[in-house]
Amino acid sequence: MALAAAGGAGGTNHGSCLDGITDYENAGPFKFEAKSSGSVKIWVPAVPAGCKVPVIHLANGTGASCSSYQGALERMASHGFLTHATRTRRPGRATRASPRSIPRS
Repeated sequence: MALAAAGGAGGTNHGSCLDGITDYENAGPFKFEAKSSGSVKIWVPAVPAGCKVPVIHLANGTGASCSSYQGALERMASHGFLTHATRTRRPGRATRASPRSIPRS
């Protein structure tokens, strides 16, 4: 998986906790927690307080279940990305979730 550094092509600074992460082939340095609300699943990385993280939203339009992409989403969460997917084969009819509807630990 070839990706730009955590700052992305625009070079946005996301905080020192993600600086220097450039190898996305293997698991990253962060643990993550998977949370669900309806058909929405979010993988939340355990980054240091105050670290701003980039967000990846998978809008699956291939007809495959988003669980097919779970390994890649988990790997990106382990690198500090907050990843989000809708578990449905019809993404246009999915449940919408707000940050308030995601269960917190």
